[in-house]
Amino acid sequence: MLIHLHVQDFALIESLDLQPETGLSIITGETGAGKSILVDAILALLGGRMSRDQIRSGQQSCRIEALFQLQPGVLDLQLAEQLELEDLLAGNPQELLLVREYNQNGRSVFRLNDRIITSATARIVSSALLDIHGQHDNQLIFDAGTHLDLLDRFAGKPVAAARLHWQDVLAEYNRCSAELAELGLDPAARARAIDMLQYQVNEIDAAQIKPDEDEQLQEQRRVRQNQERIVQALSEGADLLSADNGAVYSLAEALSRVDYIARYSERLAKLRQPLTEALELTRTTASELTDALQRIELDPAALERIDERLDVLYRLKSKYGMGTAGNDSTPAGTPSLAKVLAYRQKAASRLATLLAGEKRARELNTELARIQEELISAGEQLHQARTAAGAELAQRITCELSDLGMKSVRFSVHFENLVKQPPFRSSGLDKLEFLLSPNPGEPERPLARIASGGEAARIMLAIKVILARADRTPVLIFDEIDTGVSGQTAIRVAEKLSALAHGRQVLCITHLPQIAALADQHFLIAKQVEAERTRTKITALTAEGRLDEIARLLSGGTGADQARSLAQELLKSGEKFRQSRSS
Repeated sequence: MLIHLHVQDFALIESLDLQPETGLSIITGETGAGKSILVDAILALLGGRMSRDQIRSGQQSCRIEALFQLQPGVLDLQLAEQLELEDLLAGNPQELLLVREYNQNGRSVFRLNDRIITSATARIVSSALLDIHGQHDNQLIFDAGTHLDLLDRFAGKPVAAARLHWQDVLAEYNRCSAELAELGLDPAARARAIDMLQYQVNEIDAAQIKPDEDEQLQEQRRVRQNQERIVQALSEGADLLSADNGAVYSLAEALSRVDYIARYSERLAKLRQPLTEALELTRTTASELTDALQRIELDPAALERIDERLDVLYRLKSKYGMGTAGNDSTPAGTPSLAKVLAYRQKAASRLATLLAGEKRARELNTELARIQEELISAGEQLHQARTAAGAELAQRITCELSDLGMKSVRFSVHFENLVKQPPFRSSGLDKLEFLLSPNPGEPERPLARIASGGEAARIMLAIKVILARADRTPVLIFDEIDTGVSGQTAIRVAEKLSALAHGRQVLCITHLPQIAALADQHFLIAKQVEAERTRTKITALTAEGRLDEIARLLSGGTGADQARSLAQELLKSGEKFRQSRSS
């Protein structure tokens, strides 16, 4: 239960403390007194969005804190284990202090038992302890997208177990689908990819590319294009070196002269070595020029063959050589044979993966078909559990609505055809919607088409009452859910809230005296101006204070004696009902 709520510097609240007891606690006050501010503060504590203008003027931050006393079984076992694992229940495991601070910099800090936690953890923990139902929740009943979760909350363990089984099988289905996707698309797309990659690898292999082959061919092409000039130059060069009176002859003659004079001078004898080396080098060069001349083939078709080969390599570079290669210095975007060979390596690797994955893909397709059958079966079991729960929910809501003055209403849960094809939703195969027939003889229709504002409030109240009984959340807060309700129906709403509060805490912000008269504890919220500053304060009313406040609610603030007399009667009736509730 909620032991203590403290709000500091939030909007008009300078400092507010609320210590509700078990049972039905009512909060009333003039319009604009700050009832909605208190609800906003609680919503902020539960992880709701905040803005800087919610900080009290002149202050740098605001603070909301709530101290809960934990009852056995209140926290989900998994949640309790997680909190213990993170050492968040250290000290006193029977108490839990949840705090939120928000400053002008827009920064929020959540704490649980003086340990900083995330907003997500705060929402999870607070949702297990407290549930708040505002007047705007009435519109949720018009959204068919919320109906499935409302039914599942009501159904409890049978549907929860079936839904958990569905989600376990769905996780296996998604795992299998993801692995199959990693192997390469669907079977037809995989076959096309294999054919394409095989063609590319074969095309590159057939060309028998050698590294830098295109550069070598370009050099050969330049030689072939200038063959006549090269032959002439080689021939003339060889003649200049080896012909009569050529360089070789001249060097030999010079060497013989040096040999002659070397007998007379050691200094001049040293000239023999460079002449000998020059003669040998010249003879070798003359021989190489002659050999080069003889190696030149006078083949007119050679240039055509080179051009054909270069064309093959150009086409391969255009198709596969525009990427990158680790050992290639060619700039990005410039084609090269190294990039063609790198592409071939990648294509061959991908091809090997696809070919090796064919067997695994067949295995996965078989497994996926089996899991899908299991998934459909799990979805049908979940549907059956929901169908049974839907019938029970419809019966209970119909009874509740009858108590709330809608005696001729027919309420039902309409299931659409099961969605048995992927993509599958985490909620199961079901799509459903709540239908209503407010009058005898009229067909059942979606709530949004027939329910008025007052009817929506009563329908939502009926659902909330039933769900609250089902999930046993220890603290429930109702914010003016009695909008559009009056007269005898207001008395029935009050009785239902009082009955709902038996054994738990229910806090209700209301403007109806019928509900206020059934309070186990009554708080008055009001604005006060002190030192030219407006402050919102909350006060626990005495018996006399309750009489005055209920009379004000009845009379609109005129304080008429008749209103006080009626207020006394309401309080007496409320006391009798509470006694009968406890017996």
